Parts: sequence; structure tokens; C-alpha cells
Amino acid sequence: MRKALLVAVLLMLVGCTGVADRSDEARQVELSLNLLHGVDNASVRYVNDFTHGTFIDIGIRCDNATEAQIAAIANELNTMLGEDFADHDVSVMFSLGPNVSVTTGREVDPEAVARGAGEVRRIAAALTAPVKSIKLRPGEAGSSVRIDDASDPDQAVRAAVQTTGETADAIYVSGDRDKRGLRTWDITGRISLAQFDAHSQQISALPGNASFVKISDGQFDQVNIGLPDRAGAYEAVVSAIETLGAGREHPLRLLWGWTGDTSRYNEPRWAGSVDVGACRDGVDPTKPENLVPEAAALQERIRAEFNCRS
Repeated sequence: MRKALLVAVLLMLVGCTGVADRSDEARQVELSLNLLHGVDNASVRYVNDFTHGTFIDIGIRCDNATEAQIAAIANELNTMLGEDFADHDVSVMFSLGPNVSVTTGREVDPEAVARGAGEVRRIAAALTAPVKSIKLRPGEAGSSVRIDDASDPDQAVRAAVQTTGETADAIYVSGDRDKRGLRTWDITGRISLAQFDAHSQQISALPGNASFVKISDGQFDQVNIGLPDRAGAYEAVVSAIETLGAGREHPLRLLWGWTGDTSRYNEPRWAGSVDVGACRDGVDPTKPENLVPEAAALQERIRAEFNCRS
């Protein structure tokens, strides 16, 4: 009986996860944050259970706080957290206005958060078309920017590149899902404004609309395009490869699909793909399944000509 009682007491103290329960400390963090100058509202969600793990989510709304005040809030938060949550996953979001935020993890760098707040606010001010949300995550080398449901994705990327001083390590911009023909940009590695403008011009010159563009370290990595005309599909794909400058020196994963394709899930599709310059001896991991015969023949022809292109 005494043994069972001891086990029960220990479980109460450390929780089912084996990590000490810090719910009281979490509540104190929330109370203390709400007393800070510049904080409009702060909320803390604390979890420590076997099913969901151990984490603390902290949301701080400070719409009108200056960068200096945001740095001071971040510094105070570090003091509040101390070592109490060393065994927890920590997520912190600084909300700076409608759908504009800076997020960080356990290591809250006051200077980086304040700088990120300034950058994300300037991005929001530079946008010329609506977006759903703008999120920035500071990093040691550079920031990561995510803009969702942009009505003008190209302009949103340009604003992010220009505003961050070309120091962002990653920029992800998705087009508004309720509007047809808008592309998604996925950029990793730093890119200059001149590089982006050049890439944007190449994308605009493609024979079909590009729905997805991935750029890694300043070079095209993957492009998905829609082909409006089946009869001229071969010429369109070749033109896209030439326009994007793909080859052995600049490998590219190109995916295409006919915009008039009405196939449903698991039905043969009118689509195709090629890894230009990959030289995989006929083995292409991007090979889509269930192609209609006409599309399969086109894909085979394109791969034969461009898979090992120098």
C-alpha cells in the first residue's frame, strides 16, 4: 500500500512522461508576461502527458510595441523560463498585428526577435496585394519567411527578398488557394533581388503557367508547369527546358501536366516528369504512375533526350 502511494506521489510530481510537472511555473509565466510594458495580451499553453509529450506554447500579442520593447519582452521571457523548462519543447510566437508574427523556439534571442519584428512589419507594409499570413523565424545565419495565400506571390517574394536585405535563408510563398493560376515559391539559401528578378522573368517566359517553383542556392531545383495544348506538348516541354537553362551544370526536376486533364484520383493522367541532367541511366524517382498512353510516350521521349543532357 505504501509502495503504491509512493508511486502515485511520484507520478504527480513528474507526470506520466517522467518530466517534472511545471504547470504552476507556466501559469506564473503567463501572469508575468501580461504585466510587461508593450504586451497587449499573453497566453501560455502547457502540456505534460504521455499522449502529447511535454511542451509549452507561448503567445505574446504586442501589436504596437517598438523593437526596443519587443527585445525587452524577449529578454524578460528568457529570465522567466530559466531552467524550469529545459526538458520541454518550447514554442514562442510574437504577434505583431493581424496575421503578422515572429516565431522562435527555446533560445529566444532578444536582438534577433526585435530585428525580425522590424523585418516582418516592413514586408507587410511593402505588399501590394492581400495575403493570409506572414511569419518570420529568426536564425543564426538568416531568417526564414513564410507568406501564405498570397494574391500576388511574385510580388510577395520580391518584397521579402528586398526587405530582409537579401539575408533570408528561406522564403516560402504560397498562392491564394481560392484563385486559379497562382504559383508557389519555395526558396532555400540566400538569393539576391537581381537573381530573383531574373528567375521570375524566366518563369514568366515559359510556354505554360508554373504552379510551383523551387530554388536552391540561387538555382532552379524543381518547376511544375501546366500545358494548355496537348498537340504542342513536346515543343512546350523542350522550350521550358531551354528557357530554364537546365542541363548537367544546372540539373532540374521538371514536372508537367495538361491543364485540360479531367482524370480523378487513381485514374490514368495526362502528365509527365524528367530530371534534366541527372543522368540516372533511365531510372527516374519522379516517374508518375497511371499515365495515359500519349503522355507516357511523351515522357519516355523527353527522358531519352534530356535525362543525361550535358
